[in-house]
Amino acid sequence: MAEFGENLKRVREEKGITQQTLADYLYVTRQAVSRWEGGSRYPDIMTAKKISQYLEVSLDDLLSDDDMKLYVEKSEILDTPISKRVQIVLMTLAFMCAMFHSIFYLCNTFIHGLLMYSSHEITLKSVLLTLILGYGVYAAIRDKLNPKLTAVFYTYYLAANLVVTIMGMISSYGTFSLQSYIGAILYDIVFVVIGIRFYCGDRVKSPIPLYIMIGIDTLCSIISFMMNISGAPFEIFRDIFVLQILGFMQEIFFFVLVVFMTYTLDKKRRRAAR
Repeated sequence: MAEFGENLKRVREEKGITQQTLADYLYVTRQAVSRWEGGSRYPDIMTAKKISQYLEVSLDDLLSDDDMKLYVEKSEILDTPISKRVQIVLMTLAFMCAMFHSIFYLCNTFIHGLLMYSSHEITLKSVLLTLILGYGVYAAIRDKLNPKLTAVFYTYYLAANLVVTIMGMISSYGTFSLQSYIGAILYDIVFVVIGIRFYCGDRVKSPIPLYIMIGIDTLCSIISFMMNISGAPFEIFRDIFVLQILGFMQEIFFFVLVVFMTYTLDKKRRRAAR
């Protein structure tokens, strides 16, 4: 994106416009304009269009074909005001579900002795997901979720499931089928690899495998939810139901966001590749 920064600086100086004047027009700081021209940061596509309109040049004069492809990979995936709000809302809802799941689970385990839902693996998973989703909210608010950072965030989220599955296999060795645990571990690994390949790939890749994995995971979550609440004794049914609902909704909010970001990134990449 050095070429974009150089073009921006050249056209701005040719027009006799200062960084501060351009910043005031865009409602950003002068430091933001300076970072754009230095190539360390990049404006979102809507801001880039406003820049081209203000400087009375086409966007093509600022962005080359290679710049456009690199722009997609370096800038945040969701760059319109509405999509950013949706991103923050979904991320916040997922974070709140994970946080309340952790609090509610710990209260039931250590105060009420909720035995059917008591395990160190579930505690660890709840805490890990709360921390990861909390960072996701921070990154979304700060407009940092570009494809590569999204891949890191996505990997951490799924890695939490993988760690918990491995811990469950170790602590419950001999209780459940080893093949079942191995299958779950391989499934989590494939899920991670497919996501990383899509978000960090050098070429435009189909999002369909990622959609399929998300669909399978959602279906498994629904089945697990129904099985867990159906087998709970009446006296602890309410607590089991609340915990399952919070865990299920947290996954739904997260995967809806991933689908939304995947669709948007795929569309931007295909447009830039034309």
